[in-house]
Amino acid sequence: MTAVRTRYLVCYDVSDPSIRRMARRLTRLRNALKEDCLPVQYSVFLGDFTLAGCRGALTRIARIIDPSRDDVRLYPLPVNLQVHVIGRPILPDGIYTPIRHWTEPEGNAPR
Repeated sequence: MTAVRTRYLVCYDVSDPSIRRMARRLTRLRNALKEDCLPVQYSVFLGDFTLAGCRGALTRIARIIDPSRDDVRLYPLPVNLQVHVIGRPILPDGIYTPIRHWTEPEGNAPR
């Protein structure tokens, strides 16, 4: 039996008075998230996780961040997610993306 996977929106905000330490944590967190997730914006990722995979990702994240200064959130997404994109798309047309429906709002289609 295959474990059920849930799609999550993963967002982070890393801050620190010491810019050097912040940059190091930010790089480590971003690299860790890119192992399991698709970056959709600078600090926003999309990932499909089983329950065990989600727990594992949270454990890895907890080892990287400073919980007194940083904020990482995982939001479960509905199965029939529909995304509206305004502006530059993440990937060129025809490239697979784990989001089921890509649509542009009416009136904002490329010319």
